[in-house]
Amino acid sequence: TIAGAQGDQNTFTLDGLDISDSQVGGECCGNFGAGLPLPVEAVEEFNSSITNQNANFGRSVGGNFSFAVRHGTPQYHGAGYWYHVDDHLVANNWIADNLGEPKAKFLDNRAGFRVGGPLLGPFKKDKLFFFLNMELRRFPNSSEVNGLVPTDTLRNGILRFPDATGKVISYNLVNSTLCGPTNSLPCDPRGIGISPIIVQQYGLLPAGNDSSLGDQLNTTGISGPASSAQDQDNIVARVDYTISDKWHANGIWSWGQNVFYNPFNNPGLNWEGGPSHIITTATTDNHPRLYGFGLTGQLSPTAVNEFNMGFNQSTLQFDQPHPETLIPTAGVALHLPVIQDPIQIFGARAQVGVSRTWQFTDNFTKILGKHQLQFGVNFERLYFLQLREGANVYNIFPVADIGTNTFVVPSNSQRPPTCGGGVTTQCLLPADVGLWNNLYASTLGIVDSTDDIVVRRPDGTAEPIGTEINSAGTWKHFEYHVSDTWRVTNSLSLSLG
Repeated sequence: TIAGAQGDQNTFTLDGLDISDSQVGGECCGNFGAGLPLPVEAVEEFNSSITNQNANFGRSVGGNFSFAVRHGTPQYHGAGYWYHVDDHLVANNWIADNLGEPKAKFLDNRAGFRVGGPLLGPFKKDKLFFFLNMELRRFPNSSEVNGLVPTDTLRNGILRFPDATGKVISYNLVNSTLCGPTNSLPCDPRGIGISPIIVQQYGLLPAGNDSSLGDQLNTTGISGPASSAQDQDNIVARVDYTISDKWHANGIWSWGQNVFYNPFNNPGLNWEGGPSHIITTATTDNHPRLYGFGLTGQLSPTAVNEFNMGFNQSTLQFDQPHPETLIPTAGVALHLPVIQDPIQIFGARAQVGVSRTWQFTDNFTKILGKHQLQFGVNFERLYFLQLREGANVYNIFPVADIGTNTFVVPSNSQRPPTCGGGVTTQCLLPADVGLWNNLYASTLGIVDSTDDIVVRRPDGTAEPIGTEINSAGTWKHFEYHVSDTWRVTNSLSLSLG
């Protein structure tokens, strides 16, 4: 943040065009607050203003950052580069080493080139120039992730908890009669025990490999590397044309394609393959575009006018797995608390956001003695489109919550007595009651609720299940500025705007 403002209250301009991220703001998806990733090798000039800004930087309450792209000259110039970092001299982290796992992969390659000069060789050598920068980054990194999976006893429908004496009691739900206030009631009055569907759900999860996680009675840990790779491709091109000694035109084009794998963006993992084959299922894709044109003219020895127009588009795509039915006999996707889902689906809500901005700016500068007068206008037309497969933790595809204890909570007769008041054996510690309720309801397959979002038309008619949430809108933004910078002395200037 800058000057106490939020991170999305900063403004970024490139060759006079606003490239601020209009969708997310702040730092996201390969951006640093701008909606357009910009390679360092493409930048010729960078300026920042954070306090006491001139009126022409009055669009936001945060910082204002301006970039100028390199441009060509009458001579050809260029450079190539490759930055390489790897893990050959990096030690394994303690957790992975303790579990006998190989160290997480770390490899970073950033390569590109820039070239500039006369666009048509000797023809118009002193008038028409170009600059081109292309850069790619391949970062096949991996990160250590972990979660909880059921122990062998839980997979067989047996819950194990210590009582107040420290003795671990096993409760086989199919035939245990240690539930109720006096340890005299069957834990499962039906005498069925673990649900066959839950047996299959647990069966999709691999065995654990990390004893530092879980209680080691009902749950154990699974740890391993998962992809957190980044792939980036960016192109910046600019053409300059000297119309006359007083008039200059330029055009700019920028294109980007960035993909980020995020194993921590729960839901973002598929655990089915085991510790050494954990798959990252969540990605964030960013596809920015920019087209710009500028015309600068010297109207008189003391007056300059600068006109810019442009179009930029940012497409952010958050890919997450759809809630799918993994157990055919269940007929719906399942989510259980405490234990990992084989493919994380809780809170999955894939979405695509598209923002388009058309912009026209004009700035006039006039020198009058010790005064620099500036006048400017800026008009932007912004269009936004969002397609979402859910909101909050709900999805447009149904998900059955098993054992979450939101609406259906096991009664006192469905668990052992709580330790205390003279009860010390075959009881649950107060801190374990919540975990018992979750694992008990999950193991028996008790459905707490089935959640999904239904999209409706304006007249209230429901769309078919799986219809995306669609919202779009257009905004028009207009601003103008007037300022006077007065050079009172060689060491003192006053600015009014």
